[in-house]
Amino acid sequence: MKYLCLVLLMMLLVSCKSTNLPVYNEVTNSDNAQLTISANLKGLFLHGRVTQLEIFDGCYKDDYDKENVLGHVISDHSDGRTNTISLPSKELFFQFGTTEPGWFCHVQFSFTPENGEAYTLNYEMVFGGCEASLKDSTGEQVTNVRYFKTGAGISRGWRKCDNI
Repeated sequence: MKYLCLVLLMMLLVSCKSTNLPVYNEVTNSDNAQLTISANLKGLFLHGRVTQLEIFDGCYKDDYDKENVLGHVISDHSDGRTNTISLPSKELFFQFGTTEPGWFCHVQFSFTPENGEAYTLNYEMVFGGCEASLKDSTGEQVTNVRYFKTGAGISRGWRKCDNI
């Protein structure tokens, strides 16, 4: 019974990845910004508290998974943990949400990180949906954020070149 539970747990953790995108490789040059990813995911019980951030540096015409893709980052927020990554200082496009299979709520947005700046991106479940907030190092909301309207679930149409 113990081994069966262990196998089931491993299958659940492997299934957390809900994207075909490659893993994000962080920027290594000096022109970058820091992004701390956090989440307030109370109530999730199957996969723990996990978010997925997809990062792009442009739109796509034919293939969402290959055109202008920088990659994805999966972050575990158990016990209030955060994840910090480096981003290039240019306009980027993001799809951010939870990997929880029963909660399909993602937020799509773009902004241009400033070189040397530190940002915090927080995902939160709210009544009737989800919200993401992006703040700078002083705790102020970032003002150059552009949000894209999409339906529930993981969307691909928001980043089509015709829509941006």
